[in-house]
Amino acid sequence: MIRSSCTRCVVAVAAVCFWGPMTLAKEHPYSLPEIVSGMEQFERQFRQLPSWLVEYVHERRNHHPPPGIQQKDTRWEVLNAKKGDWIYVHRIAKHRRDRLVQTWCVWRDGICTFRIFNNYQIFPEIHPAAWEYLFYTDTLFLDMHPRTRYKAGFLDRLLGGVSPSQKLSRIMLPESIKKQAKEVRLRPQLETIDGHQCVVVEIPEKDILWLDPQIGFLCRRRQVYQKPGVLFAEYRNMEFKQWLPGLWLPLKQVVVRYNLDSDPPEYHGKVRYVERNYVMRIQLGNVPDELFVVPVPESGLIYDHIRGVQYRKYPAGTKPKDALNMSITLARDEAGVTARMWSRPIVYIVCWSMIGVAGVLLLVSQVRKLRNSPPAASEE
Repeated sequence: MIRSSCTRCVVAVAAVCFWGPMTLAKEHPYSLPEIVSGMEQFERQFRQLPSWLVEYVHERRNHHPPPGIQQKDTRWEVLNAKKGDWIYVHRIAKHRRDRLVQTWCVWRDGICTFRIFNNYQIFPEIHPAAWEYLFYTDTLFLDMHPRTRYKAGFLDRLLGGVSPSQKLSRIMLPESIKKQAKEVRLRPQLETIDGHQCVVVEIPEKDILWLDPQIGFLCRRRQVYQKPGVLFAEYRNMEFKQWLPGLWLPLKQVVVRYNLDSDPPEYHGKVRYVERNYVMRIQLGNVPDELFVVPVPESGLIYDHIRGVQYRKYPAGTKPKDALNMSITLARDEAGVTARMWSRPIVYIVCWSMIGVAGVLLLVSQVRKLRNSPPAASEE
C-alpha cells in the first residue's frame, strides 16, 4: 500500500514537471452558451458606442514570402474611426525617397470617397479600403459592417458575399463559433496565456481560441489552420486596458501569417510575414463629424463614378484662361511623352515585327483554306 502511494506521488510529480501545472488544473465552470453570450455582450457594448477612434502604428515584416508576393517591409501610421455607419480610414506611409504616401477612405451616407496622392474618386459602393485597412478591429475579430450591403448585384459574386460582413463571417467572433457550433469543442481545463487564465474553444483541426473570461471573453490568442496540422495564421492580443467599465481593449497586437500549402514546397510551413499593431491613441465617443471627410486635393484629377465624369481640379483662384492653358500644356506634355515613346527604335522594331507576324499568319491561313477547299466541279 505504501509502495503504491509512493508510486502515484512520483508519477504525479513527474507529470507536473513534464507537462506543467496545467495538467492538474481544475475543470472550469464555463459553458459554451455562457462564453458566446459574454462575447456578444462585449460586441454589443462596443457597437453601441456613439463613436470611436483608434490611432496606431501598423508594421509588416516579411520573412519567407514566395515568388509573386510583396517582398518589401512596410510601416504605416493608421487612423480608424466609426460613427454610426460612417467609417473613416487614413493611412500614412513614408516612401523610400522620404515622400509621404497618404491614403484616405470615407464611407458616409451610402457614398464612398477615396484618395491616394492627388487622385480623388467618388463611388456609389463601399471601397475595399474601408474594410481592408481596419487592422486593429480585424485582429479583435469585430465585424464593422453589420448593416452594409452592396448595391450592384454582380459584386456579391465578385467579392464573395452580399456584404463585407458575409465574406468575413468565417473568422469574426462570435459568428464563426455560432455557425460551426456542432463542431465546437470546449477544453475542460483553463490554460495560461500571458499570465492570464483562458478558456480554450476549438474546432478540431481548424481553429483554436484562448478567451479570457475576466475581460469579456476577448481573444488573447488564436490559431487558424488551412488544413489539419498546417497553420494559416496565429493572432495575439496583448496589454489589455479597461477604457470603460467592462470594456477592455489591447494596446499591442501581433499576427503571424504562414505560407499556403499551395505555395512551392520549399516555402511550406514557413512564416510569410509578421504584422504588429502598436496603439498610440484610443478615443471612445465625441469623434467630430468633420473627421469623416476626405480632403479634396488643391489640384488633381477627380473621378466621379456616380455621374460617370472625370475632370481636373485646379488651385483656388485659378482664372479660367489659366486653367485652359494649363490643360493644353498637360495635354501637350502627355502627347509628347507618347510621341517620344513611339519615336524609339525598339518600338518601331516591335511594331513592324508584329505586323510581319500577322501577315505571315494571314498567309498561312489562306493557304490552308485553299488546300482544304473541295475541288471545283468540271464541266462536261
